[in-house]
Amino acid sequence: MPPTAPTLEFNYDISCPFAYIASTRVQSLAQRTHADLIYKPVLLGAIYRATSAPQGAGGSASDVFNSAKKAVTAQGMQRTLRRYNIRYNPPPQHPRKTVNALRLLYCVQDQEKRRKELEKSTEEAIQRGAFGVPGFWISDAVWTGACGEEKKGRFFWGQDRMHFVEATLVALSSSEKGKQWSDVPGLKSLMPRCVPKNTPHGRVKLEFWFDFSSPWAFLGYTQLERLKSNFGSGLEVVMKPFLLGILFREIGAPNLPGSAVSPTKAKWSRQDHADWTEYWNAVSAQDGGRQVKFHWADTFPIRTPTVLRVAIVEPETTKLLFEACWSHNQNVSDDSVLRSVLDQGGFNGADLIARANEPDVKAKLRTLTAEAKDLGLCGVPTYRALRQTDAGEWKAVGGLVWGQDEINVVEDLIAGWNPESSNEVAEVAKVEKGASAKL
Repeated sequence: MPPTAPTLEFNYDISCPFAYIASTRVQSLAQRTHADLIYKPVLLGAIYRATSAPQGAGGSASDVFNSAKKAVTAQGMQRTLRRYNIRYNPPPQHPRKTVNALRLLYCVQDQEKRRKELEKSTEEAIQRGAFGVPGFWISDAVWTGACGEEKKGRFFWGQDRMHFVEATLVALSSSEKGKQWSDVPGLKSLMPRCVPKNTPHGRVKLEFWFDFSSPWAFLGYTQLERLKSNFGSGLEVVMKPFLLGILFREIGAPNLPGSAVSPTKAKWSRQDHADWTEYWNAVSAQDGGRQVKFHWADTFPIRTPTVLRVAIVEPETTKLLFEACWSHNQNVSDDSVLRSVLDQGGFNGADLIARANEPDVKAKLRTLTAEAKDLGLCGVPTYRALRQTDAGEWKAVGGLVWGQDEINVVEDLIAGWNPESSNEVAEVAKVEKGASAKL
């Protein structure tokens, strides 16, 4: 007997531009995975109130972003719109109240029932873990949570997590019980590309801006090896260590970003990190890459000035130091622990720490941190692609790409995509439609 078609519920509020982006993609996703798609509009403002989400006076979550984060996220959104070739002409008044329009979308005759259906769906989304839109709910998914507990029903948030949704639905559609993400054919291809090839567009440098203190930077670092393997000698990766805490202070960001979001989003973020770790390990199981071992640091935040300076003195220690922080739970903020880690890794720990404390090395770290601010960074990891011109000069392309969850964007920039060129229009939607042939 063929498996029963899985159900995908799509939560959205028409006031949200990111939900709008997801709405242009969700139908083709459901078709590729043979899922029953159910549209469930919800009240975003009510979700914000219920989860105590920070938001501006106008009700927009982005209103509370610092100027650097606003600029980076706005640039990222423009890249996304161009990647999917989405028409976008937002109203001058944002956000607009949408309660009446959302009630109308339930298409029932009784006005009072319309109101209750919207409230019911909103409350249901909140109970499932929603803190914003777009949200995706797969009721039949059986999975293991970040703390090892067995659960049924999975919530995913964000149009940039739709490859998680697709992988889960493909696994559910299989006749094989207990199918995992690693069993889904062509898993990496579910992160859509504009340029479906891994050939550098000329000579390309990729700057990787990081601080060892970030678990997200660690995940991004683990995928640099894959990028170098895929693109070969035409790609040069340039490591850019800097003090994230100093940058946060300079741009007006909280030192612990997780403390500035709603408790619901903070809980989701931890699960999201587990999802990404599982995803990259599943991809590695398919292409022969190395597995990521991750452990949340008991001592957090990690104080990293000396650790970063050691990486400046000896870049070959970077892998060792990242894994000490996030694979082996070693408190490298303590110089004695740092020295032991270096010694066990085959380096002269005492010598490296002594050299890391020399004035010129301290000055270099300060210079890199100032450069990060001047470039407009708002967090880590941040990627910056530069291509060599015919005149031999290096020119940045595509702007700042913030977050390891946009590695597919980084790949496209390396392969030649230029989102700033009026002559280049992304055709990701066509690529997504053709992806079903690979599943």
